[in-house]
Amino acid sequence: MTLKFYLACLLFLLVSSSHAQIAILERNISLEVRGEVIAEVLKKISQQGNFTFSYNPSAIEVSATVSFSATHQSVREVLTLIFQDKVTYKEKGKYLILQKNEESEKSKYFFLSGYIRDEQTGKKLAQASVYEPLTFASTVSNQYGYYQIRLPTTPLPLTINAAKQDYQAQKMRLDGKKTKNIDIMLVPETKDTIPIAIIRRQDSLAIREANPHLPDSVVIQMVENKMNEKESLSKRLTTPFARFFTSANQKINQLNIKDILSKKWQVGLVPYLSTNQLMGNTEVDFSLNLLVGSNAGVKKAELGGLVNIVRNNVGGFQAAGLFNLVGKQVNGVQFAGLGNIVGGEVKYAQAAGLFNINRGKTQGFQAAGLFNFNIKNGEGMSAAGLFNYQSGNYTGFQTSGLFSFTSQELKGVQVSALFNYARKIKKGVQIGLFNYVDSAETVIPIGLFSYIRKGGYHPIELSVNEMEFTNLTFKTGTRRFYTILTTGMQPHEVSKRLWQFGYGIGTYLRLGKTMGINLDLTAHHLSQDSFSRFLNLLNRASLSLEKKWQWFGIAVGPAWNLMITDIQSPYYQPIFDNFPQTQFYLNEQIESEFRIKSWVGAQVAVRFGR
Repeated sequence: MTLKFYLACLLFLLVSSSHAQIAILERNISLEVRGEVIAEVLKKISQQGNFTFSYNPSAIEVSATVSFSATHQSVREVLTLIFQDKVTYKEKGKYLILQKNEESEKSKYFFLSGYIRDEQTGKKLAQASVYEPLTFASTVSNQYGYYQIRLPTTPLPLTINAAKQDYQAQKMRLDGKKTKNIDIMLVPETKDTIPIAIIRRQDSLAIREANPHLPDSVVIQMVENKMNEKESLSKRLTTPFARFFTSANQKINQLNIKDILSKKWQVGLVPYLSTNQLMGNTEVDFSLNLLVGSNAGVKKAELGGLVNIVRNNVGGFQAAGLFNLVGKQVNGVQFAGLGNIVGGEVKYAQAAGLFNINRGKTQGFQAAGLFNFNIKNGEGMSAAGLFNYQSGNYTGFQTSGLFSFTSQELKGVQVSALFNYARKIKKGVQIGLFNYVDSAETVIPIGLFSYIRKGGYHPIELSVNEMEFTNLTFKTGTRRFYTILTTGMQPHEVSKRLWQFGYGIGTYLRLGKTMGINLDLTAHHLSQDSFSRFLNLLNRASLSLEKKWQWFGIAVGPAWNLMITDIQSPYYQPIFDNFPQTQFYLNEQIESEFRIKSWVGAQVAVRFGR
């Protein structure tokens, strides 16, 4: 007997504890009522629900009789059966307070409430979005699937939309504008109805070719996974940033609501403190964000104190103190104190204090204090303090403090202090310390060293001249314009060997398939044995006629020389007094501390390569 008593007490405590953890209005009860007084029915409800009603009998009509049947229904649903919409409910501790609904005909607002349910199972659905698209009123169903939304008594027709991820959206028009309870049923979406035509064709064909026996449903899933792997950089950056500044309901709405709403303007401090609680699902004409803002789209202008976050497109003007984060396109002018990150195409103008990162095509003017990083094709002008990176084709003008990089075809001009790279140049100019092109049709590379792998000019040359120097020379660039690196020495001198290194520029004119003329301008520094710090500068202009056989050629021609020598050099007299010993014309004069000689000489060379 004692054991049964303790078990009964334990069961009572467990039931009481479970009731205490569930909100009073959501506790389930079962009643069969036939013509009973409401006051007595309320007692039965409170006993089953383990709570106490509190109400004023003069305000709440509890002497009337009611009849109903309720099986495992919530206290809220049972009270709605009893009072309809004439009573409101409020929980306080273990009490449920009943109050008369004082709503008047002149009230500016009314309430719509009820449960969101799965139409097939009847299950109550938590975190479902309920909103009115004209007034932008919105709410989210709680953990029990209950929603309550406040709506204005506007003369405009109102429509209630309900949406939840993995369910079909539901719309219903409100006939009256008075407080009422309406349960909304949502139909689950079917997962196997996605047509294969809507997925990326190239991905589906590649997977199908590699796996011919896979069913279509598996192919679709594999393509969807592949598309998710290719999620844009902008989306990966903007999503966590946006979530940090949005409320829980806004995050739920962004997942649930597929429709994009339109609004003239919005103002906010941060997304969860703004005039628009559906910011992530709303396109606005004008947006003012004192700190951080989040919109589905901006049509005309947006200003942000710190950060602007736009899921889709921006048109017109956008400026932020720190960052602009745009998921799709920008069609207008965009400024940011630190950086712009755009997931789609950018047109017209974009500027940032540090960087611009664009996943789509870039058209127009682009400037950044550090770098511009573009994933697809671009055209216009791109300027950066450190570097430009263009993954794709570029048409226009690129300039940077360090280097410019175009992974595909360049049509235009690259100017960088250090290095320029283009995979292919159809027609253009490169100006930098170092320039590289993998293949080119028409290009003019200007710099210390330029190399064009295909379509360039880069022969290696062995030559002798009237100064009895044997020289090794490398010419690189294009036939229209190339740079020259050269070094040489007098091989027959042992005790007082002279050597030189030089740099120059040149051009090559074809005279047919096997003949051509080179015009080279070079400057050489001459030293004896070790490097001489004294000026010994030989300037040389040479003209040579070449006969070409495939990868081999012979060139011969005259050269005009101008040599400037510092006569303070301790080695001057024995070395340069009678230098060169062979010449066709010689002119010599002394000015201040320098001796200037000019003469006409010649050279003969053999060349390897093209």
